[in-house]
Amino acid sequence: MLLNYRLSILSSKNKYTFLKLFQRGISFHDLGVSVKLTRMLRSKGIRDPTEIQEKTIQSLFAGKNIVINSETGSGKTLAYALPMISKIHQIKRRKGTMPLPYGLVVVPSLELQYQVSSVFSELLGANVCCASEQSPLRLLNTDVVVSTPLYLMTYPLDIFKQVQTVVFDEADIMIAKKVGKHGVKDPVFKLVKHLLEPSHFHHFNEEETPSIDVRNDLFENEETDKRKHENLFNINRQFVFVGATMPDNEAPRSKVAMKYISSWIPDIDIVKSDNVNKLLSNIDVVYNKVLEGNKLKMLIQTLKELKNLDKLRVLVFVNKYETANSLHHKLTKFRHKEHIEKEDNSFVSDLYDFHLQWEGLIHIVHRDIKVNERMDIFQEFSSTQRGLIITTDVACRGLDLPDVDVVIQYEFATNIIDVLHRSGRTGRMGKQGRVVNFITENDERLSDLLEEATASGESLETFFSRRRSLSKKFRRAEKHHDDEGEETTEIVL
Repeated sequence: MLLNYRLSILSSKNKYTFLKLFQRGISFHDLGVSVKLTRMLRSKGIRDPTEIQEKTIQSLFAGKNIVINSETGSGKTLAYALPMISKIHQIKRRKGTMPLPYGLVVVPSLELQYQVSSVFSELLGANVCCASEQSPLRLLNTDVVVSTPLYLMTYPLDIFKQVQTVVFDEADIMIAKKVGKHGVKDPVFKLVKHLLEPSHFHHFNEEETPSIDVRNDLFENEETDKRKHENLFNINRQFVFVGATMPDNEAPRSKVAMKYISSWIPDIDIVKSDNVNKLLSNIDVVYNKVLEGNKLKMLIQTLKELKNLDKLRVLVFVNKYETANSLHHKLTKFRHKEHIEKEDNSFVSDLYDFHLQWEGLIHIVHRDIKVNERMDIFQEFSSTQRGLIITTDVACRGLDLPDVDVVIQYEFATNIIDVLHRSGRTGRMGKQGRVVNFITENDERLSDLLEEATASGESLETFFSRRRSLSKKFRRAEKHHDDEGEETTEIVL
């Protein structure tokens, strides 16, 4: 009835436009993103907001403090970047006083720093300073600074007094992993404490930005602000914490990120996607039981079965850099005669064929590989049709490697959080992906838990553990079983 009434008072042209808007769902422009930015996104093939973007963008426009908790590959970076850049564009259009910088994005690693910077600069056209030892901090002509906590702490923090919005990307990793090592003495904690202090924030008055006539017309095609005049400057500094795994553990001694975030900003809003802490349905997950000594054979066989694909980008995860070095050597330094007596002839033949097909396409990434080399590897991997990277968890946190076809857990992760992050390297933004897990006898308890929870659609947050791997918890539960002399299924998490 209400819809019919509204249509009755519209012209025929506007009726058509309204119905198109009603039918197509929410767009970036409907969320308040400027026409200019919306067009820029479309030129890059990004047309519709993701679930987490729909849930967060308008609240971020309003200056609210938010925790963004969403699965990997769900578009979290754009969710916090678009409101920032939209406001920056409005300030520049009104020829107002521009904070230097407007935004500060804090990340845990140089790899993620370069990735986030490219989203702001290449995708959204912002003036970004990617501050590091190789590229010193600059504030003049800078919209957003992206850097690591350690590097930022080399400067007097009052230089960030004008920053309106602070984002801690991969906050779950940055905060939780630091607690047990350095606690409040860690650069992350010092940085947060300083930025939260009201005396360290310069509030810009709206009078410093000339007002313009703003039309609130649903069918206006010109680039005008469709909302009534909205604050471009915050009364208090805005904080955004972003992570794929943000468990809200109420245990008194828990050392999860949310415990600390809630103590810093008690009234912060927590926004979660529906699929957070789950293995996504668009990812085909396979569990292959294998003896430790047969993993290499299974890896070669798995890749042999995929060789006819036109495009094949593979990440092979291991738990230790020593394993990465050993596996890389076996796959790239193959010598036929060295294997002829030790292995069965069929495997030697398969290994030889693999070496010929993948020669020059296999890379290795771990802590001892220099950052510049890692970035070159990721760049080459992303630009080729076929490639394979053997890596530790250096490559499972936050990095957006486009169109990874297969993730192979050559060594199964020791905790659910790493399983989620590794699996999240494929099937990003709703695309199809595949995860192949090599399961030894020692991995069965954890893999069974994962498989059962995934089949039932259960959230995996219950099984998160930052302080120790679940395998240790299993052993503790088994010891309890032995001590009591009776069967128990309880696992203390």
